Amino acid sequence: MPLPSGDDRGPIIDIENFSVKFQTEDGVVFALDRVNLQLRSGETIGILGESGSGKTTLALSMMALLPPNASVEGQIRFEGEPITGPGISGRALVRMSRRQRRILTEKLAHIRWQGISMVFQGSMNAFNPVYTIRKQIAEVFHLHTTYDEAEIQERVVDAVRRAGLDPAVLKAYPHELSGGMKQRAVIAMALALHPKLVIADEPTTGLDVVIQARLIHELKELRKSEIESMIVISHDIGVIAQLASRVVVMYAGRVMEVGTAEDIYLRSANPYTRALTDSYPSLARGREAISGIPGAPPDLITPPPGCRFASRCRYAQDVCRTEEPPAIEVEPGHLSACHFARELAAGTLAATVTTEIALPPMDAPVGLYTREPLMKGVGVTKFFNLRGSQAGALFSRPGVKRFVHAVDHVSFDIYPGEVLGIVGESGSGKTTIGRVMLNLLPASGGRLVFRFGGAGQVASLVAAEERRAVFPPAMSESDAPAAKLIAAGYDDLLSLAAAPAPEVQRVSGFPANSANSLIAAARRRAGVNAAVAERLRAAGYRDSMELADAEPKEVAARAGITPSEAERLVDLARDRADVSRLGEGGTAFQAFRRLTQMIFQDPYDSLDPNLTIYDIIEEPLIAHRLASDPAKVLERIQTALTIAQLRPPSNYLDRYPHELSGGERQRVSAARSLVTDPRFLVADEPISSLDVSLRAGFLNLLKRLRLDRGTTIVYVTHDIASARYVADRILVMYLGTGVEMGPSEEVIRMPLHPYTKALIQAVPMPTPRWNPGELEIRGEIGNAIDVPQGCRFSARCVYRQDKCVTDPPPRQGQGAHWYLCHYTQDQLRQLHSSPSPPSAAG
Repeated sequence: MPLPSGDDRGPIIDIENFSVKFQTEDGVVFALDRVNLQLRSGETIGILGESGSGKTTLALSMMALLPPNASVEGQIRFEGEPITGPGISGRALVRMSRRQRRILTEKLAHIRWQGISMVFQGSMNAFNPVYTIRKQIAEVFHLHTTYDEAEIQERVVDAVRRAGLDPAVLKAYPHELSGGMKQRAVIAMALALHPKLVIADEPTTGLDVVIQARLIHELKELRKSEIESMIVISHDIGVIAQLASRVVVMYAGRVMEVGTAEDIYLRSANPYTRALTDSYPSLARGREAISGIPGAPPDLITPPPGCRFASRCRYAQDVCRTEEPPAIEVEPGHLSACHFARELAAGTLAATVTTEIALPPMDAPVGLYTREPLMKGVGVTKFFNLRGSQAGALFSRPGVKRFVHAVDHVSFDIYPGEVLGIVGESGSGKTTIGRVMLNLLPASGGRLVFRFGGAGQVASLVAAEERRAVFPPAMSESDAPAAKLIAAGYDDLLSLAAAPAPEVQRVSGFPANSANSLIAAARRRAGVNAAVAERLRAAGYRDSMELADAEPKEVAARAGITPSEAERLVDLARDRADVSRLGEGGTAFQAFRRLTQMIFQDPYDSLDPNLTIYDIIEEPLIAHRLASDPAKVLERIQTALTIAQLRPPSNYLDRYPHELSGGERQRVSAARSLVTDPRFLVADEPISSLDVSLRAGFLNLLKRLRLDRGTTIVYVTHDIASARYVADRILVMYLGTGVEMGPSEEVIRMPLHPYTKALIQAVPMPTPRWNPGELEIRGEIGNAIDVPQGCRFSARCVYRQDKCVTDPPPRQGQGAHWYLCHYTQDQLRQLHSSPSPPSAAG
């Protein structure tokens, strides 16, 4: 798409009718299809689209870095000079003579870094881990200039300063820097030779929101003085909105829409652009339901005729499926590849396709917090001994014990059917506490009490009594007595042991002798006698979880039993209900493993590439001895796939992970976790590797699990906007401790802790008009080894006073919404409005 009419400045990059095809074992992939684009000198363009849209291929083409299996049509010119084209790129390189290749290499070496430089995706992969930052930035000067060593070192220092870094980082190795510092070091390398164009490929992917906000601010500042022109590539709508003056939206190798940032975000004229922006969970939208984009991008080996988005478009008509849409100029400089662009822009185009997926309700179920907790954490702690690893033992001083305070005395309740969001930056301890909850990591201290709800124990006890002919022969294991008892709240041996016989008789329908026999058997199994059971019930200890969560002295005083008896019963209850005390391999441990599951962050790492989807989902059934009947196994696997929105399930059983899209792989991870019908699920950053179009679908899936199956979910993320969308309550963690907790809407609308306020302030809004102002937070998260004596957040807090550094903060707030801080909200407001508030610089 050409420059807008009336602009007489020459383009710095001119992409003309440019196409790229890759020859693969499966066939020819049509990666880019007749792309036309021009970049002015002094302009910033954002390229937006899903994975597979061709964004990175276009960036590599502009750097003349296409691999040998690429075939090229059309041309890319840099300041009028061809740098990529049919005769000089991809497969054409193989046919060149050695002399021709050397001349081309010399020409491109001059253009790269000095003319065009690139900030590659994944800052850790951009550096060699065995060299210091100084050596790697200096290499750019050694390869592309004739400066002497003294001048090179001077320019290296200047480059890191211009990227907002302290020159002290030059002595460090990549692993010694935080994610944000590594990314800024990559930017310093890209700016080293003052290039005319910088291409930033997913520059903020994987970064925490605070670091991301800082990086966006620094890139904006660099655009004013250091970067002449810039191309930003991302699937993150918020990032593109903040950095780009003009936006290019790509889909399946084609340009779908081009316009100013305000055109794209406020006056979009393309269905795909609107579908992308409507799929984005943002703080501005609150808990408004989002639908995502149904289906998946087309196979670019056999691309469909007509518009490539037609199969997923809610406005598609017959012409869209047969004829390629033209680029229509809706208004000057705003072009859209859609047959109905003008009608869509005018608001007169009616949808022709309605979504088949009903959106889940956004509100928590009525009565959610009137139930007893499913899991209760009391002072949960997880420390890692540095000398416990080879590296730690190598670098620790002999005789000195040092620990990583990953989770430090965190307490919480999680209710049945609740979605609890845990948010914080990397290093806050949120993933560690999720793994400790599931006993994947043993706790170092505290109690983690789980309401097993011994429904299986009660049912088996009923069945055992039936086999002893205690009950009438008509009552079988599959009949109602056990289910009725469990529904009435007698789902734990202790609760049944303390139940009055007439009540058990009434609920179950058993005759009196059968009810008495069942209660006696429950008392034997629970380790209590009749008198003690009655006293425990009268004192309010109705099941093993409540007893395990109590202190022996309190139990003795309230129930009127001896301290030694109370200590024995509490210890026995904790053996049965405290997850941290479960011995690996025991019956209770196996039951807990079946009742709890985890969805891991990266589906690539959690799915065996050598197994079919059927085999992957079957594994938990085999591990829990639930795979004896092949017909039932197939039924459970298909049910799990259906719940995970992979329909029809028969299409997936024989496929391998690499044959699925990113969203499908993450849904397979969910299906594997759901196949054992767990009551408790931890989802660790499940959407971090998904495109924005797929995130909404997965978040809606989590909400449906709670709605349809009553699954309790802990949602771990650094994306506080998605936590607001999916969670009923939010726990904010910082450096191993919980600093704020409350209902998600209250935490977002009325944040109490300074750290929570900074997190919310840093989340980019999907609009070019957003301006967060100066972040009220210093520096970056500290290490969890030498933690502060007082408030963990004190080193970064703009409200810090002397006592914050020396004294642990008290718990403030009322009811369900609390925070850890020395100051009330009125006092924080006074500190904020004082004549000389603490500086936020750092």
